[in-house]
Amino acid sequence: MQFSLSVALLLYLASGAYSLVATPPSTSIDGSFSALVDRDIDTATSVLADVKTGFDALAVAVKDFQGDVAPMKAAASSLLGKVESGTTTVKDMTPLSVFDCLSLIGPAKDLQKQARLLADQFKAKKNDIQKYKQCAVTYGFIDQGVADSAVLIAVIVSKVPDAFQGTVQSQGDKVTQELKNIRDVFASGSCSDS
Repeated sequence: MQFSLSVALLLYLASGAYSLVATPPSTSIDGSFSALVDRDIDTATSVLADVKTGFDALAVAVKDFQGDVAPMKAAASSLLGKVESGTTTVKDMTPLSVFDCLSLIGPAKDLQKQARLLADQFKAKKNDIQKYKQCAVTYGFIDQGVADSAVLIAVIVSKVPDAFQGTVQSQGDKVTQELKNIRDVFASGSCSDS
């Protein structure tokens, strides 16, 4: 663990030095502006930010749940849409560099924190969700979220260098595990609509 942290720190510092050396000038020799091409890391971090925003909205809908499942279903549907469109977007990206992978650490950790907050909100509302007979509905959209997020993570992993695929997969698995934990809370043996 400490070794991987040291390696990550070393790579982070190296990327900072690399970016100082490798940053193209803002103007060309003749004084005209050069066109800087958007990097695919911006696309990847944007997808993660969109999913985090979806988690935020669903957490609020769950927190506010008092019997009307419509806002919760709408937030879940929106989140699933973000994950599915994000998967398509990432599929169309070019592979990321080692240095780009370092830029995924912050957004991935933010997403993990938001997944934990979402799990906490769902657990806190379990009795209300059960009282209003919404266990099966809740289980259904969370189960779909587990499947969709696993696909998104697999696509992101396919875009990183081989040396980082295991690390990226394990970080993504933390988010998926939170969703699985939520799903289990609303499984038929744990939550009943009867």
